[in-house]
Amino acid sequence: GGDASFAFGHPEKEVDFSHRATHEMTVAGKAVTAAFYGTSPNKAFFAGCSAGGRQAITEAQRYPADYDAIAAGPPAYHWGTTSVGAFWASSAMLKTPASRLPPPALALLHKGALDQCDVLDRVTDGVIEDPRSCAFDPRVLQCAVGATAGCLSSDQVAAARAIYSGPHNSTGSVMPGLPKGSELGWNVLVQNDEPISLITTGLKYLVFGDPNWDYRTFNWDRDVERVRTSRTRLHDAANPNIGAFVARGGKLLVYHGWTDPLIAAQNSIDYVSRVGAALGAEKTRGAVRLFLAPGMNHCSG
Repeated sequence: GGDASFAFGHPEKEVDFSHRATHEMTVAGKAVTAAFYGTSPNKAFFAGCSAGGRQAITEAQRYPADYDAIAAGPPAYHWGTTSVGAFWASSAMLKTPASRLPPPALALLHKGALDQCDVLDRVTDGVIEDPRSCAFDPRVLQCAVGATAGCLSSDQVAAARAIYSGPHNSTGSVMPGLPKGSELGWNVLVQNDEPISLITTGLKYLVFGDPNWDYRTFNWDRDVERVRTSRTRLHDAANPNIGAFVARGGKLLVYHGWTDPLIAAQNSIDYVSRVGAALGAEKTRGAVRLFLAPGMNHCSG
């Protein structure tokens, strides 16, 4: 329900949420199907997105015999680090009152990115085919001295640049930033002048284990490592070795929208690349495919 408080003090619920519930649902579902039809199903398929995408690839990793084919939409396979990515973006917009990016500012940013990068694929269609090739810098939209309309303040430009670059600290990059073209979705990261509760409650209950924890105290040098080593590791589905699933003839389709404002598409690219390294090119080619959708938001749109 968008709130991680259910897990506080209940490690068994964390295990259920991590992987057990989906597997037990699968076992029961197959049993009900066999009882109703008098025969077991010939094939079993799973499709999920976001947390469901994490469930999807968790099935391939942990329970390779459960499903014959799996479709995983933008999987939050590193739950803690994914949360940190969204938290970074919301924090950039909440840094100061002047950093806020209301809908008109987001629309201006989006138009600026499209004006520069929509034509890169030689088709002007309102979407950026591959944001990795887009070198748009929001500084071109910064207000000249004395101007206040149709432009961005220096604080707004700084916020946008931070969101594009992604979270980083003194040790380097933590995870990829949000791509050019995703700007219209950034409003979901801030609700009532606060970061979305899905993120803050996850940090509060799963990472810091303190109902009174204040997100404003997050330290990017100290606390990123705390996230990585916290109980959120239980929910990770980052293991690229899906060899047992593939050996059974399993097929994994991963899809991700290029304008996803919650989970950067580069995360799915990185995971599938690591699967390829683990399985080898030939096995991967016959069992795993990645689809990147220009203009698609988080699981929809």
